[in-house]
Amino acid sequence: REQLGVDMNRILALQKRFGFLLQVEDPESLWSTDPFRYVQIGKHYERMIGDRTKLLLDLNILTFRKKDEITPFPTLIQTGTESFLLVKAASLGAPRFTFYSEQSVNAQDLPFFASAAATDVSYSRSGTLYACESAQSFSLKLGKDVPQIRLDGTVVPASRDNMFFIPAGSHTIETQPGAAGAFSTSQLQPRILSATADISALSYGMREAKFTYDARERMLISFSNEPTQITIDGQPLPCTPMKGNDCFTIELPWGRHEAVVLTGDTFSYGVNVTSLWSTTAIALFGFLAVVLLAALYLFLKVTHRRSHSQGKA
Repeated sequence: REQLGVDMNRILALQKRFGFLLQVEDPESLWSTDPFRYVQIGKHYERMIGDRTKLLLDLNILTFRKKDEITPFPTLIQTGTESFLLVKAASLGAPRFTFYSEQSVNAQDLPFFASAAATDVSYSRSGTLYACESAQSFSLKLGKDVPQIRLDGTVVPASRDNMFFIPAGSHTIETQPGAAGAFSTSQLQPRILSATADISALSYGMREAKFTYDARERMLISFSNEPTQITIDGQPLPCTPMKGNDCFTIELPWGRHEAVVLTGDTFSYGVNVTSLWSTTAIALFGFLAVVLLAALYLFLKVTHRRSHSQGKA
């Protein structure tokens, strides 16, 4: 308090009174020390606050080291393994964290931060079947050779660079499911692409997504298909989707709720299903036509040879 002009006890009293989130930043003198300091910082403030969900950690990733300064790290900015350890330690120390700043983070590091933050995800593998468990929702990225998975037995197609949204809890994931079938409508069903709160008890229907979520503040959730009807705990909610480049995003109220999101309408869904079946039928017809033409060609060829042989005889 004497050096920084911050009275933490008074701030904590205000936090307990008004319930705001507390974002904690460590002093610059510690920025070149062990990244796992954030685990201890998180535990320290968790004891002071009493509610871990109200805590955030502030990660400073920027050029602050001097060239002539001796540190345990070889770079002037936290990058590579050091930055990954910072993210991992922060995710262990608190449920949320922020960066200062996104602009100064090295571009080659940013895509790996999500993996570094997945500290709560555990899994076991048996062939192509995975059993996973996580206290939080997460996204699973697979190779292009896996266009769909079976999540608890339900076929879920890929989206966004072959990403799959996995809800919190215990689940089974099959990474090489059999073909969904020529007339499968799984490609038409809605999919959750991202969410700003944890989701559990997720199930998909032909036009709907049912799930339970727990949000400390309003939640933004993105779908592959445009939502047209929303029900929260059995009560209708006005629906005003925000269209993005590859998604439709809606806002849901804070708290723990059961939600049902219906996408599209009966007419458009019928048109899409009919189009799918028609396309498949045309493809099958074309394949059968080629096979029949090949068979007819071979039949005529054999018949012509027999007739030619009998004529010579």
